[in-house]
Amino acid sequence: MSCRRSTGGTLAETEAITASVAAHLILPLGSWQPYLTAGIGVMDAEVTDTRSLGGVAQDETELVGRFGGGFDFYFTEHIVGRASIDYYIPGDKLHELDYVSFGAGIQYRF
Repeated sequence: MSCRRSTGGTLAETEAITASVAAHLILPLGSWQPYLTAGIGVMDAEVTDTRSLGGVAQDETELVGRFGGGFDFYFTEHIVGRASIDYYIPGDKLHELDYVSFGAGIQYRF
């Protein structure tokens, strides 16, 4: 992710990785199963100031909260379609790096 000035130059570059665990609260409605998600994890981010000679890097690690929801749709007993949206809120030092994640896919469940 890069942050740009209005003149088109890069102010800083950010590289971040997030890992989390979450619980689902499922509402079983037959083939449709909507759910809510809440969890906690950790985010590690390195921000490099590209305006400085040689680029000054700062590395921070913070707890991150995860909240969201989605639904599963059972096409058959084993084939499931899924769509989800999650909002990640990092702690104090990385509070400006909150983001939304969208996902969709097909799963085979045994």
